[in-house]
Amino acid sequence: MEREHLRPLTGMRFLAALVVVFFHAVFTFDVRLPLTSWGSALLIRGYLSVDFFFLLSGFILSYCYTTTDGHIRGNARDFWVARFARIYPVYFLGLLLDFIPYLGTTQANCG
Repeated sequence: MEREHLRPLTGMRFLAALVVVFFHAVFTFDVRLPLTSWGSALLIRGYLSVDFFFLLSGFILSYCYTTTDGHIRGNARDFWVARFARIYPVYFLGLLLDFIPYLGTTQANCG
């Protein structure tokens, strides 16, 4: 039996990830955002959104992979195959997007 989807928590994970993106945009790339004092206070503590994101992710994983009586659904192999299939494509895309500029900088430094 499928458990109820936790849409509000998934939305909170999205917002936490978005705060991390803005945190990096402002403090790494010096992007100027028009923020209120409340927005600035949130952005300065953006690194805490990583902890919040992982906390929610762990809860959602445990919720999705256990039955209503607390037993684990499926086996370890199915769990790890599903995790790999979900995470690896995005990881690979990020690696490719970062690798292309890296090639340009290494060729410029060698010549």
